[in-house]
Amino acid sequence: MSKKRRKLWRYSAGDRGSTVEVFERAPGGMLYARVWDPKKRKQVRVGLHHKDQERAKQYARDEAAKLQSGRSQLLTGALSLGTLIDLYLEHRTPKKKSAKTRGEDERRGRMWKTLLGERTHANDITIVDWEAFVPKRRSGEIDAHGRPVALKKRIVVGDAAIAHDGKFLRTVYYWGMRWRTPTGMLVAFNPFGAPAPGVKSLFELPKNPTPKRPIVSDERYERVRAVAHKVLMQARSQKSATAVQVSTMPRRNNKSMTRSPVRRWMERSYLLELLDLHWETGRRRGAILDLRYNDLVWESGRIVAIRWRPVKHAEETETVVVSSKARAAIERVIAQRPGIGSLPLFPAFRDRTSPMSSKTADEWLLEAEELAKLDPQEGGLWHPYRRAWATKRKHNPDVDVARAGGWKDIATMKRSYQLFDDLTIRNVVENPMRLEERKIRNP
Repeated sequence: MSKKRRKLWRYSAGDRGSTVEVFERAPGGMLYARVWDPKKRKQVRVGLHHKDQERAKQYARDEAAKLQSGRSQLLTGALSLGTLIDLYLEHRTPKKKSAKTRGEDERRGRMWKTLLGERTHANDITIVDWEAFVPKRRSGEIDAHGRPVALKKRIVVGDAAIAHDGKFLRTVYYWGMRWRTPTGMLVAFNPFGAPAPGVKSLFELPKNPTPKRPIVSDERYERVRAVAHKVLMQARSQKSATAVQVSTMPRRNNKSMTRSPVRRWMERSYLLELLDLHWETGRRRGAILDLRYNDLVWESGRIVAIRWRPVKHAEETETVVVSSKARAAIERVIAQRPGIGSLPLFPAFRDRTSPMSSKTADEWLLEAEELAKLDPQEGGLWHPYRRAWATKRKHNPDVDVARAGGWKDIATMKRSYQLFDDLTIRNVVENPMRLEERKIRNP
């Protein structure tokens, strides 16, 4: 005897003329919604992109109420802001490489849905909403999740954080204009984009007119490098050639506990090689930490270049020759930690198959600056080293400097990394080019 086919689930809400039905097309499958369009004289159907029946019922009741006021997204073809953001987080965010970036997307998505309303029509968001958001976010009236903050607890937020929040929402809309569904694009226009060709958008991201762009001098680098060998990490093994037993203070887990020095086996950290590679290659911290043994290009038993794989702001693999000092740093790494294949040059302590974290590298550099009795540079930690690399080479052709240092956009490199210096300005002032009289030849 054949089994009885399961009945498909469906639910209707609304009075006659404004009835919205939600249903499933396959048992346990994705849910859909449909309504009769009197203008087109046919059923209009959209996918809800989920299987939650209770959520679908609430959607049907909401849309039925909106139908009576002529604002149903089923007839206008406009998604709610919450649905648009959720689809972006589902389809686009997972493709981003950085876990931090993915986490920020999630945070900004929740913030915008809280502030503007998850059920608000995506097409109803205007520039007025953005202009109302900026002063509230800057003054600390709302926090990074869109929640109100008590007056005494408010913290002023910088322009960069506000600009990143705005860029996220603008990017979500541009993505929605390109994402095709069976019923068309998710959204028809971007409220934060240019209204027409040649017309400037009113959407302005806040900019700091005087951004802090510190640069590391040769003297500072040399002082940090001189103490880099004193920055230690926990030894992997007591049998390590560089392991020593030192007294360290245990981490403080409770304010009331008393702490006493503990003898631990420690060894020199990777900071010295990280510093040298950063100073000699001009690459981003993340690109250096992600280096693998098979990224090294050998020729006649000698390292001649590094094959830099795609990271932030770089879309293709770039093979760049190395300087003698960078080669020496890599040779020290190989002597201390021989490896092959895809093993990282700078492995994490608990997992040698994964690169060490950027947080650990930051802690090492801060410790070295403290040992060198240097004040921290406000506005950057590793980037000032990269900025120094670009500035010291600005007399070279821009295309070559950008390629060697891993910049995709030459304009960004010149604006944010190649800073003016007194020596170059003096050379400009005191060494003008001689102009000769132009001779006009007779025809």
